[in-house]
Amino acid sequence: DMSSEDSERAATSRGIAAPEASERRGGPLAAQGAKAGAEAAAVELARRFRALDSRILLAKAATCMLSNAAASPASYVWAEVSEQRAVTCKEFLKPRDLLQWLVNEDALGAVKCPVLSLVCSLALTRGMSAVRGDMDGPGAPLVGVFGHCSQELTNLCIAGRAVSNVFDGEVSFGEGNDCITLRGISAPSEVGFLSALEPLGLCEVGRHLKEPVYPCWVVGSATHYSLAFCDDRRMSQAGGLCSKGGAGAAAEDAAASVAARYIWHFNGRADVARRQPRLRLVELAPGRSAAERPRALTGDDDERLFEEVLRTRWFDSEVVFLTGGPSPPSLN
Repeated sequence: DMSSEDSERAATSRGIAAPEASERRGGPLAAQGAKAGAEAAAVELARRFRALDSRILLAKAATCMLSNAAASPASYVWAEVSEQRAVTCKEFLKPRDLLQWLVNEDALGAVKCPVLSLVCSLALTRGMSAVRGDMDGPGAPLVGVFGHCSQELTNLCIAGRAVSNVFDGEVSFGEGNDCITLRGISAPSEVGFLSALEPLGLCEVGRHLKEPVYPCWVVGSATHYSLAFCDDRRMSQAGGLCSKGGAGAAAEDAAASVAARYIWHFNGRADVARRQPRLRLVELAPGRSAAERPRALTGDDDERLFEEVLRTRWFDSEVVFLTGGPSPPSLN
């Protein structure tokens, strides 16, 4: 049972801004148990982050990504990139040995190029031939124009396969020698993915990424990646709140009786006023009718983009921003 001052210190201990005191206590929804529970969960999450070594967390995340990418029989390669043509590789037979080495050597903190080291390690652990085989075209880059992360690299990090698409399974066009097969996500991933391109009609993310094992979604936009998460496992299940891909019209009808749910959005970039990143609490309530759907988005700078991204997963939900003011969180 933490005081408001303790809560503020806990939430800011990792450089994350907690909801302001007025946001915690004021407003018509402030007294609701679900919102209070969501805020308490965020404070507890911040407390747990404060109690842990960030080096260990980062090493665990890298080890999980490499474990998902590893072929069978598995070996795990860490490629330390110190300069353009200087790469030193170490190979491990067990994930726990890799994790222990990353922590003991502070491999992600001491190396000059930690991000490039992770990218090379993923590619070598998966195997270069396997990476090329995952892609729709073997010449597709992992790092695109202006240094942007390609969808292939995003999928390699999240799902362990460098496939070029975000739909489920494979889609084939044509017959015989003229047949072209496009590869997507073959199984539910531990962490999900939502795309700002979907509400613009430029792609459709499949259920394997929309319904991950854990209620945590990377949100990709044209310029940035942010994070949506909660502590309610029902939100990542088929039909959680209202899922367009879950049970169709039956899910939509049943969703009207489901209570509102809450998720957190974390952009990762510093808030200008507070000079640190902040968590934004978002309420998702079922029951939005087709007649209430707004006009089509005008582009990726439309201020409604974030809530429409959420509706690609929680179909016809009402989106309310409970902290940080009425304006939606930025995806950029």
